[in-house]
Amino acid sequence: MLSGLRRLRAMRWPASQSRGFYALVLSLVLVLLALIPVGIAQSSKRPAPLPPGLQSASRALIEGRYDEVPALVEKLDQQDPNVAAVRARALIARGRYQEAEALLRPIAGRAPTSDAALELGLLLDMLGHADAPALLTRVASMAMRSTDAQELGRAARALRALGTVQDIKDAHDTYRDAVSLAPKDAALNTAWGELFLSTYNNPEAFKSFEDALAIDPKYGPAVLNMAFTLADEDPPKANAAALKALEINPSDVRAQVFLADQAVDNGKRDEARKLLEKALEINPSSLDAHSLVAALDYVEDKIPDFEARVAKVLAIAPNHGEVYRVAGDLTARGYRFEEAVTLVRQALKLSPGDGRSLGELGTHLLRTGDEPAARQALEASFKIDPYNIVTLNLLTMMDSLDKFAVFEDKDFVIKMHQDEAPVMQDYVLSLAHRAIEREPVKPR
Repeated sequence: MLSGLRRLRAMRWPASQSRGFYALVLSLVLVLLALIPVGIAQSSKRPAPLPPGLQSASRALIEGRYDEVPALVEKLDQQDPNVAAVRARALIARGRYQEAEALLRPIAGRAPTSDAALELGLLLDMLGHADAPALLTRVASMAMRSTDAQELGRAARALRALGTVQDIKDAHDTYRDAVSLAPKDAALNTAWGELFLSTYNNPEAFKSFEDALAIDPKYGPAVLNMAFTLADEDPPKANAAALKALEINPSDVRAQVFLADQAVDNGKRDEARKLLEKALEINPSSLDAHSLVAALDYVEDKIPDFEARVAKVLAIAPNHGEVYRVAGDLTARGYRFEEAVTLVRQALKLSPGDGRSLGELGTHLLRTGDEPAARQALEASFKIDPYNIVTLNLLTMMDSLDKFAVFEDKDFVIKMHQDEAPVMQDYVLSLAHRAIEREPVKPR
């Protein structure tokens, strides 16, 4: 049975493959497995239920009652990796990263594929520590050795954090196996949905979150992730989902940062700052909250405040280029593209292999008219993250532009399709000149 499951896991399903088709194949495999002698089939046992204290502590984390966790697990074995992981999550939610690391390190050393080891690897990865990949790789190794749903879920999460193209493919396969073994696990369905979300497959992400909420309607992480899937297509529904997540967990920092970002888009910067203040009261070391505050400071020309906030972020995570990327993104929303380029280049100095920063750099460069540099950045981004639809579309668009006719006239460089140029060239140039004469570009 183990070798059969390994062969199933080794199969590479296309990204567009429907879940229905996979379910059909899986059902056929399960029929075959049913023919295996009972003694062999029984070798894969259902996982034992969590001890009551651990169940209560896990629920407290979901509901944001972080400070209650130590008391809820105090009668349990404190050296148990599952207990240590729950305690560490509560510390991390409060921004007490060093305490969490000190708690997890010895236990992860003894149990290198455990939940404690995964939490340590994810924490160190967030903080940019050099030993994070080695820790995560050990946890990920369970993907090809285990038939336990929880172990497979941990391996998949580690693979996602490692983040290479092959790791992401393997993470999908591993989550698929984990969910097939434990289809009624809300956390596993949500984690798989987060992976779909990170690879821009919003429809499949939405299905995973729906599955999770059918199991547990008050599973806050799934509710909040619904907001992320809806953010571009239906902002009001996205906001409603994030607010619902805050009803379940009033201390959900991700929800508060999400709502703050939406408020910024709607021109409500004061509201955004209040939300971010609440987030930082809960987790004074939240990198996401600090980064968005820094971005607001920059676009409001509060440069000393911006620099102080950046210094605070880098004191927590010295290679966290995201603080500059977020500032660049918000600056670009205000059409200050050259400044956005400068900011994202700063981000890439800190984290040179970040595909998202490279993609956004390419986008900003396109808007400044530097097409060669834009193409270079976009191609580098696409090699790292071939799932990004925006990057793919921009590269496809640039390929088509290479065949366009180019006209230069004083302040303008105009590209037009060769079939349209003979008819439209004079009209476009005339309209462009009239626009500049009516609304001249003013220096900031």
